[in-house]
Amino acid sequence: VDSLTQTVKIILVFFSPLYGITTVMSIDADMATATSVQVGVTVQHYAILEGPNLISYIIVQSLVLVFTILIIVDVAWRLRALFAAYREDRVTPSLSSTVLMLIDVTTVAMTIVVVCVRIPNKISSAEQVSSILGSLNSIEWSSSTITVDSKKERFFTSVQRLLALIEDESTVDAFLNVVLVILLIRCIQCTNLHPRLALLTGTVSKAMDDFWHATLLIVMIMGSFAGIGSWRFGSEMEAFATWESTMQTQFFMMLGDFGGVEDWAEEADLAAFVVLYVIVMFLLVLNFLLAIIVEAYMQVRTLNEENEIELEFVTDMACMSTFLTLKAKHQWPSVALLTTLLKDVKKHNIGYMDLWNTGVFKDQAGLSVFVDYYSGFECMEPVELTSHGMRVATDDNEKQIAEIERRVANLLGMRMPTLLEQAQLGLQALLPANVVVKGASSTPSLTSPTKVTGRLLSPVALEPQAGKAFSFDDIQAFVDFHRSKQSPSHGQAAQSAASTVNRDQLGGLSVKKLKPMPLSAKKKKRSKSREKEPGNGDSGGARSNGFQNGDGPPTPAK
Repeated sequence: VDSLTQTVKIILVFFSPLYGITTVMSIDADMATATSVQVGVTVQHYAILEGPNLISYIIVQSLVLVFTILIIVDVAWRLRALFAAYREDRVTPSLSSTVLMLIDVTTVAMTIVVVCVRIPNKISSAEQVSSILGSLNSIEWSSSTITVDSKKERFFTSVQRLLALIEDESTVDAFLNVVLVILLIRCIQCTNLHPRLALLTGTVSKAMDDFWHATLLIVMIMGSFAGIGSWRFGSEMEAFATWESTMQTQFFMMLGDFGGVEDWAEEADLAAFVVLYVIVMFLLVLNFLLAIIVEAYMQVRTLNEENEIELEFVTDMACMSTFLTLKAKHQWPSVALLTTLLKDVKKHNIGYMDLWNTGVFKDQAGLSVFVDYYSGFECMEPVELTSHGMRVATDDNEKQIAEIERRVANLLGMRMPTLLEQAQLGLQALLPANVVVKGASSTPSLTSPTKVTGRLLSPVALEPQAGKAFSFDDIQAFVDFHRSKQSPSHGQAAQSAASTVNRDQLGGLSVKKLKPMPLSAKKKKRSKSREKEPGNGDSGGARSNGFQNGDGPPTPAK
């Protein structure tokens, strides 16, 4: 080094046997300037693996390959489903599903490349570093028989080999960093699988439009401030030297870091600039962003509270495991197929026969298990129809009343009215199974000898029905029918029976006011029952059958 030297570069090589790390330190000194020397230091590392550390690394990378294979299977399964949907129904995949599929395929390909490159490099790393360090150590610096140029050539050749290993490692690390960022974003997106976990993605999705316009506003305002700052203070302060550096300074100022403008209060122009920027960006724009996020979060929270089908993440995962097990055991159809077959059914509730008539269930035992499984979910209760249409509890009080009615009906061994019964019958009473309305000893008794085995599903859930529903019009028709056919004494007994069957004295019966049955329907039911009448007989040994599926008054036996 003399007075004519302009640059000096010093290269130092270190090796740590304890950690297996080789370090190359480069010190660059620029002495071209007349007043000062610019010095830069670069430190690069290369780690080798051997022994137990190498075995652990190979095991971890093998697990990465296993998970990559699982991702490949999942992608292949989704591609198969998309092609099947397009081939059968000409349904084109959505843009979001296509993008996610491409991301998964890209991630899988990049992960396989990284793993396949890193494993061989790490296996041979110890041998390569040992060779390089051996070559450096074998240089005879004190020998007079070897020229300086030869020594320098051997040294720099070994250093170049080591730097090449470090460069290759850095390239793979940068490639791997991209893969990890993509996987991180994909993991965040996968939280959409459950409503309670989708708070982040749901909030961002709800606020995406507002975020876009807020971003345009922020870029416009910060760009304008950066132009003013670089023009006014660029010649005086390094933080405002260029438009880019001014944007960086403003970003840190927005976060509360005023490191580049510590003395902003000493100059009036700079103080006015900083105060105005803080008022606009920190007090206004940042609070706008916070308000957008809070509003979107409240919308997502409201949707979660109104969601009746989700329970809790762990519970839902357990239910999903139970569903998949039962589906495999009883060969249930897919949800998509069942939804397609039932989407045209013009009913609020889907019954047992509706499911059986789809023809996709293997046997009735499997269908019964299907029904029983979904009937355990409270959100799957049948829709209730009143005289004003479908009943919907609009507030907490009505919901509590509906819950009390349901529990009281269960305690009394009764059932809530079905949709069909509420739609067709007028003022209605519900009788438990095998209830007998008794009159005189010679009057036939009104019984319900069988239990209703039909069940309702809403939309895919069932509720067992333990009783049989009768309207007061049917009961009155039954009494009138026998009063007209029996002797006067029997008619009086029938009248006595009718007096016991009233709207207030049916012990434990649930009575609701609904839309009355049309008169034409009543006459039609009565005429049908008279057509089936075998003749007039005495009442001795007479018996009556319960109403079966709304078939009108029963015919007494001779």
